[in-house]
Amino acid sequence: MPSKHKNIILVFILVLAAGLRLAAVFHYGDFLWDEMFSFTFSQKPWLESVKLWLWETNPPLHMAILKLWFYVFPANEFFTRLPSVLFGVLGVWAIYKTVKIIFNDNRLALLSAVVLTFSPYHIFMSATGRGYTLLMLLDILAVYFFYQIFFKNKTDKKTIILLGLINLLLMFTHLTAAFIIAGQLIALAVKKSGLKLWLSVNAVPLLCFGVWTALSLPLKINLDLFGGGWYFLTAKGVYAAVNSFQPLILGPHLGLSEYSIYFFTAFFLLGVFTVLYRQSQIKNLDKKFIVLLFMTAMPVVVSGALEIWNIKFFMIALPWAAVAIAYLLNSLIKNRWLVAVVLVILVLPGCLYIYYLLPLNDWRVLNGYLATNYRPKKKQIYIYNLFIDKLLIDRYYQSPIPTLPYFTGADWERDVISKNFLRFKHPSEELNQWLDNQHIENYDEIFLSEEKCGIDLSAELNARGWLMKKSFYAHQLDRKKLYLYVRPETN
Repeated sequence: MPSKHKNIILVFILVLAAGLRLAAVFHYGDFLWDEMFSFTFSQKPWLESVKLWLWETNPPLHMAILKLWFYVFPANEFFTRLPSVLFGVLGVWAIYKTVKIIFNDNRLALLSAVVLTFSPYHIFMSATGRGYTLLMLLDILAVYFFYQIFFKNKTDKKTIILLGLINLLLMFTHLTAAFIIAGQLIALAVKKSGLKLWLSVNAVPLLCFGVWTALSLPLKINLDLFGGGWYFLTAKGVYAAVNSFQPLILGPHLGLSEYSIYFFTAFFLLGVFTVLYRQSQIKNLDKKFIVLLFMTAMPVVVSGALEIWNIKFFMIALPWAAVAIAYLLNSLIKNRWLVAVVLVILVLPGCLYIYYLLPLNDWRVLNGYLATNYRPKKKQIYIYNLFIDKLLIDRYYQSPIPTLPYFTGADWERDVISKNFLRFKHPSEELNQWLDNQHIENYDEIFLSEEKCGIDLSAELNARGWLMKKSFYAHQLDRKKLYLYVRPETN
C-alpha cells in the first residue's frame, strides 16, 4: 500500500476516533463524583492545591494539567472532558506508531488503531474527565521509547530524555504506573542487559517521585482506616474475575448473562491458543506476541491476586488488549471484510450500550421530583449518606428543600480528599447519635439518598418508626433511588 494511502487511512481513523469520543462527551451529562473531584480541586490557589494533592491518594498530574487548562478554557463539563478526548485520540495514533515499529506490520498497526478507536471502554474513558486516557497514552509512549532504546539501540540523547520524561509523567499520573515500570525491569532482566542504562535514564524520575512519596505518604497512612477502601469490597470469585476482564475486550455489557461473558472470554482465549499452537507447529513462536500477552495479563493477574476486581486497577492493559485482538484477527482471518464483520460483532454491542447508558447522571430528574414534592408547610430535609456528594450538591442541586450530608469529621475539605474512598460499616450507636444531633424527629419528611458505603441510615430510620412511603429512580449512577420517609403521625 502506498505511503500516501496509509496516511489517509490513519487520518480517517483518527477523525473517526475523535468523532466517537466527542459524541460521547456531548451525551455524557452531569459530572460523576470523580470528575467533580478533579474539577473542584484543580481550581484552588496553587499553594492550597499542592497541599491538597499531598493528601490525595492518586498522584496529581491530571489535576495539574486541568489547572493549567482552565487558565485558557472555561471551567465547565465540556472543557473538563476535552483533554481526555485529546489524550484518547493521541492514544490511537500512538498505538499505531508503536505496533508498526515493534511488529513491522502496517496492516496490524492500522487494525490495532481501529480496534482501539472502537473500544467501548476507551471511548467511555475518553469522555470522562479523569486521567485514564492520559495514563494509557503515556503507557503506550513508554513502550514505544523503551523499545527504541533497548531493542532498536536508538540511544540518542533526545530518545533517552523522552523515555525518562514519559516515565516521570507516568509515575505522577496513577499508582498503577508501577506495572509499567516493573514491566520494563522484567524485560531487561530477560534480555540480561541494559539495566545500567535504564537506571541512568530513570534516575531523575525515580528521585522526583521518591521525594513526592516521602512528603505525601506520611499524610496518607492511617492504620485505623486500612481495609476500609471501596476496592476491598469488590466481588470475588471466577465470575467476578471474568466479568471484570471482559470490558477490556467488549466494553461494559451490563445486560450480558454469566454464560455469555464466559463464552466471549473463552473465545478470546481459544484464539490465543490457536495462534500459539500454529506458531509452535512451524517452530516460529512470535516472542513479541507472547510479550504482548504478558503486558495484557500482568496487571489483571496482580489485581486478581489481590482480589481487587475493578477495571481501574488494570486500565493500562486496555491498549494491549486491543493490540492482542488485532493480532488475533490479523493472524486468523486474512479477508479484510471478514475481519470487519468479526470486529463489528465484538465491539458494536458495547459501543451501542455506552451511548444508551448516557447520561449517567442527570440531576434534572432529581430536581424535578423534589420540586414536585416540595411542601412549604411541612418541614422537609434531603439527606445523603455519602458526605463527599456535597461537591455535586453545590453544583447541581436546585430545590428549596435543605440538604444535609452525613458527616462527623472536623475538616470537610481534608476528609473529602483523604477519605473519599472509605466504605466501612459505621456502628448503629454512631448513626443514632448523629440523628439525635440533627434533631431528626423535628422533621415531617425525609428524602434519603443512599449509597452502600456502610452508613445505613434507612435501617435506623425504620427502627425509629419512620415509614418509607415511596421510592423514586433518581438517575444517579451510584445512588439510583431516592426514598421518601415520613413520621407515622404525618402519614
